[in-house]
Amino acid sequence: MGYSTLWLAKAVMPQGGKITTIEINRPRYEMASKYFSRAGVEKEINLVFGDAREILFDLPGPYDFIFLDAAKGKYVEFLSKCIDILEPGGLLIAEDVFMRGMVITGDIDKRRNKTAMLRLRDYLKIVSSHPQLNTVVIPIGDGLAISTKT
Repeated sequence: MGYSTLWLAKAVMPQGGKITTIEINRPRYEMASKYFSRAGVEKEINLVFGDAREILFDLPGPYDFIFLDAAKGKYVEFLSKCIDILEPGGLLIAEDVFMRGMVITGDIDKRRNKTAMLRLRDYLKIVSSHPQLNTVVIPIGDGLAISTKT
């Protein structure tokens, strides 16, 4: 619905920053578009409708900040492209990396969440040891993985 994007826009607009955001859900896309317009930031935000599994790989970059808030089981799939389009010194922030605590405890609330939980664990292992990234995981909210590209 654009909530995080609005906060990011507030931070980058004074410096002339631009934002690209991808939304797969049509009602959320339309709602975000209305919120961006109402907030007067629609010109600073490139709101793209579609599946990030397709769109992300067509983005040329470079970007100095990537906020990864997608299907948790897809973070590993998106990681190499995120690194490719991220500027050296840029930040990659993945949110909700603890998946309501399941990544830490291993307690699965629904069978279908097991794969996503295991993939998030893989994501955290990869970003923690990736040669192009310096990563810290912060236990705030449902967990943030903050990586800087070297």
